[in-house]
Amino acid sequence: MPVIITFLFENIGDFLEPKFSVITGLFFIFLIFSVYCIYKIYSWTKASHVQIPITQEKIFTASGGLNEDLSKGLLLSFIGLSISTVFLILQLFFSNNNKGALASLLPQLQPIQQTLLNIDKKLDTISNKLDNVKKETSDNARKELQNMGVAWNGKNFLDAVKTGDMIVTSLFLRGGMRPETAESDGRSLAIMLSLNGYNPDKILTLLLEYGLDINYPFPQFSALGDMKTTLLGRAIETGNIKLADALLKNNADTKSPLQTYGQMGIAIDKYPLQSAIYWKRKKITLLLLDADTDIAVGDFAAYRQAYLMKDDRYWKENEDALKQILVKTAPSGKNAEKINTELRIQEIENELNSITKKMWESYTNTYKKAEYEKRSEVLQDEKKKLQSKLTSLQ
Repeated sequence: MPVIITFLFENIGDFLEPKFSVITGLFFIFLIFSVYCIYKIYSWTKASHVQIPITQEKIFTASGGLNEDLSKGLLLSFIGLSISTVFLILQLFFSNNNKGALASLLPQLQPIQQTLLNIDKKLDTISNKLDNVKKETSDNARKELQNMGVAWNGKNFLDAVKTGDMIVTSLFLRGGMRPETAESDGRSLAIMLSLNGYNPDKILTLLLEYGLDINYPFPQFSALGDMKTTLLGRAIETGNIKLADALLKNNADTKSPLQTYGQMGIAIDKYPLQSAIYWKRKKITLLLLDADTDIAVGDFAAYRQAYLMKDDRYWKENEDALKQILVKTAPSGKNAEKINTELRIQEIENELNSITKKMWESYTNTYKKAEYEKRSEVLQDEKKKLQSKLTSLQ
């Protein structure tokens, strides 16, 4: 059986590899095994203390502890060495035109060997082309997106941003996609990133690595035309705490006003901290305060917003948080007296407007109408006094 296997390997090697590396390898394997067998037999002879030559009978007999398989292995190794040597000689002295020994001696085998060699060359060519494809895949991001079945457009890029697909987002950025101008059905990066509730912080980090301006003013539709929004502005509007936190950690601007939606969808200007209170985002408001946001911007706009929303249902349910916000955003000294006076005047004006509306609604109820008129007079007197005080403070 070993001899048959040896012949098979040598023939295959002769067909596929004219440089006879397989035959050479088998030759050295048999040589090493032969040396090993001889060494073992020598060790057995020395141990037996029998001073007689090693005869063929002794080698093939198990008497005295000699391993019979070892002896047979030695014989088979010699046979394998002989056959390998013959094929090496044939290969060295009788091969021509790089055809191999058997193919040189037997012309009938030459077409078979040539076919096999042609297949080998084609396989090498295919392998080289695959290597080039892999190189193109790693160097050309747009080509890699195409291979993934992702078309090169702003919609697919922003969809990846929204779903948090780091691989596709990275490929678009590597391919030269401009996040500031990309849009998906009229929606900008600011909108789509704010809708990512999975990993907006990681996507933001990736965008910043490719040079995104963290304070870029993105266009956004409003009832009376387009307005401008920022990543922080949209994070506040949607209540995306992860994104807001990541933006603050990367030093997003908290001192400049941003546009957001007011009544009837009309754009209004509000500072980030003020906007967070306006949109009833308690956690984001506290994040902004923890980030040492300047409370004095917009003439203490955040404090004014919190003060005027004391009666809002949401903030009534979160009364402790609102008290904390009022304390942290409150002005001090002369500013405090002036601002509180202004806010009280604004409260009175809001209540007077409400009373006027109620008086019109209850014009047939004289009792109710009299109550509203009395309350209106009280408020008007208070307003006059506060306006006088305000004049003296300015």
